[in-house]
Amino acid sequence: MNERNLSMDSSTFLSIAPASPATKRCALALVIVLFAAFCLLIPVAPVHLPRVEAYIPIYDLTFALCNLVTAGFLLVGFRRSGLRAVLILASGYLFTSLLAVPHMLTFPGLFSSGGLLGAGPQTSAWIDTFRYGGFPLFVICYALLKRRESVNRHANTPANIMSAAAAGAVAGVCLLTLFATTGHQLLPRITDGGYTTAMVAANVPAWLLSLVALTLLGSRLPYSILDLWLMVIVFVWMCDVLLNTLFNAGPFDIGFDVGRLYGLFAAGVGPIVVLVEASRVSSRFDEALAIAGERNAELARSREELAQSRRLEAIGQLTGGVAHDFNNLLTVIIGNLELIERAHGDTEKIEGLAQAAMKAAQRGEHLVRQLLTHARKQINRPEIVNLNQLIASVENLVHRFIGEQIEVVTMLSPVLAPVQIDPAQFETAILNLAISLNSAVAGGLPAAVPSLFNRGW
Repeated sequence: MNERNLSMDSSTFLSIAPASPATKRCALALVIVLFAAFCLLIPVAPVHLPRVEAYIPIYDLTFALCNLVTAGFLLVGFRRSGLRAVLILASGYLFTSLLAVPHMLTFPGLFSSGGLLGAGPQTSAWIDTFRYGGFPLFVICYALLKRRESVNRHANTPANIMSAAAAGAVAGVCLLTLFATTGHQLLPRITDGGYTTAMVAANVPAWLLSLVALTLLGSRLPYSILDLWLMVIVFVWMCDVLLNTLFNAGPFDIGFDVGRLYGLFAAGVGPIVVLVEASRVSSRFDEALAIAGERNAELARSREELAQSRRLEAIGQLTGGVAHDFNNLLTVIIGNLELIERAHGDTEKIEGLAQAAMKAAQRGEHLVRQLLTHARKQINRPEIVNLNQLIASVENLVHRFIGEQIEVVTMLSPVLAPVQIDPAQFETAILNLAISLNSAVAGGLPAAVPSLFNRGW
């Protein structure tokens, strides 16, 4: 239905649906609160806190799950919109989610003194750095590619495209993990119980990448729902990088722990926004369907009323025509009876006048029978008849139904064989065609209707 297609034009795709003013105010208020909290935390970020080993696996598993759910939602959005930019963003979320697993396994002192997977003392910190720099790279690609794309609901999005994107994300995670584990001795030393100057040097580019991603997202107006909340996510991500690697002194201080909370918040925004905005879209879609249903019902009532008025008009035309025919027949009958009264014993003349009156009465009987059959008040009486004669006899009524605006051309077959049918029923069928033709005139005459009367019977 057209209403359904209309409702699917923009609201279905959060990547192109414009953000409402209320959503913009909500996002701005959230950014202000988070930035204020960030500013208050900067002076106390290096303050050391007790080491809680369970904090890392809880954080990594929650972080991975939130990003994985967001990646799934974005893959669904890609299948519906055909936007490759959305697929790249989904790959970024999948990449970030999967990196949490080797980060947890290689964290020193968590599962073993040096970490699993053959990790060195720098492996977990470098995987964290790769994660901080990898996600904004995917956001930058999303922002640049989206500028050149438009939604294509009928785009061919086979599963192998998404499989290739997922395989690429998995391969990237595996390569970086392998590099950070087996090649950790080749990497600069960024932690020695605390964070070194090399840690700052390694994470400043990651922060700058996030700034570039935020700038690209903010430079393209109007903001879609996805773009708006992605800007919030990148902003929170930047706060996480600063608190977790630049303003703190090392693992398990206030900057480290609170920075992780900022990261969890950034990961959790995606699924929450998708669910909330999807529920709003669903509500608008239901409202559109309800309005469409009401309009369809009104249209059906209007069509029924119009059809009823046309039927009444046709009946009125038929009534006037029948009254005219009956008046002519009665005139013939009365006139012949008056002439019989004046015949004064002229048997031959009386017989001729009586026969003329009888024929007029029989024609009246035939006309009444047609009306009764049309009104479904008469049972079937099949007879062997010639269809050409029946068509010729009902042609006058057809003219009355159709009117003078349409010319009826009758082409009869000279070799048509007799058939056994109810003559009145056949004539009723012809009249029903005439009624349908008369009803079609006002709305634009279909080509198929008049051709029924132009065929040879």
